[in-house]
Amino acid sequence: MMNAIVFTDYGKFEYTKKPEPELTRADDVKIKILGASICGTDVAILATPQRVPGVPGIILGHECVGEVLETGEAVKALKPGDHVILDNNIPCGVCPNCQTGHSNLCTDMRSMGVHIDGVFAEYAVAPEAQLVKIDAGIPLEESIFAEPLNCVTGAVKKLKVMPGDTALVLGGGPIGLYFATLLSKCGAGKVLVSEVSAFRAKYAYLQGASRVINPKEENLYDEVMCS
Repeated sequence: MMNAIVFTDYGKFEYTKKPEPELTRADDVKIKILGASICGTDVAILATPQRVPGVPGIILGHECVGEVLETGEAVKALKPGDHVILDNNIPCGVCPNCQTGHSNLCTDMRSMGVHIDGVFAEYAVAPEAQLVKIDAGIPLEESIFAEPLNCVTGAVKKLKVMPGDTALVLGGGPIGLYFATLLSKCGAGKVLVSEVSAFRAKYAYLQGASRVINPKEENLYDEVMCS
């Protein structure tokens, strides 16, 4: 048995014992959870009413860094001792979207920590295809943020920011700060952040924001248009 945090009912979770997961497929990898972080999705699952429909009884959590303990017979790229990060969205592989290379639009997607057991536990099992090996020397307090950083990186690539562009980020929370940082690194001439919290505004400036606009005190549209 292992310690785990389980979603029990709307707005409720329990720190309890769950059976330690085992390999069931040839491409499964068992990992020891070295660290896990709380995502907005986890908060949304526990909200009342729910904003993300988590399944009662599952282990919560999907952002993690783990160490490989055991691998299935078909696993080729990973071995015990490797450090890995996780993509928790497991596509079915057979629906039309998966078959045409659009697995992000899978019609039967299962998400660890939402539909099936996640990583707020001592151990987890995931398919090899969902795990990425990282350098074991990367500090845990940095590698733990790979998953949300990857989400923002994908969005910034789609924006195709050009040097000198002005960009507006709505909200200076953790994801907004990633956007401010990457947009600045991509060469945006000005990175504007709309944020009402003075605490968050301070960090927005540290992460590359040219200016933080408080929409409760200033007209956001006017301030953006004249920037």
